[in-house]
Parts: sequence; C-alpha cells; structure tokens
Amino acid sequence: MKNHTAEKLFRNAALWSQEAEILRGVLLECNLTEEIKWRQPSVTPMTGRRSVSSRE
Repeated sequence: MKNHTAEKLFRNAALWSQEAEILRGVLLECNLTEEIKWRQPSVTPMTGRRSVSSRE
C-alpha cells in the first residue's frame, strides 16, 4: 500500500530517483505496507515485524 508522504519523498529525491522508483514498485508488488520511519520511506510486511528502509 502506497504512502502519500513517501510519494512526495520519492518525487523530490535528488539521487537514484529512477532506480528507487523501480525498487519501490517491486517491493509494493510483494504485498508490503509503505510507511515513514525515522523520516525515511520504509516497507513492512503485513505481520509488522520487520522493515526495510532507504536512505540517500
């Protein structure tokens, strides 16, 4: 599920923006929830136990 705040962060990314969008698409196809943690976009499985975060 996409997060609107994450959408803005990806849209305004200066580095690796195209690559990040491709990776984001793959992760979201895996039935993960997108959220913001530590002011960075992250994805969490539906169990809510682990997350993957991206940083510039």
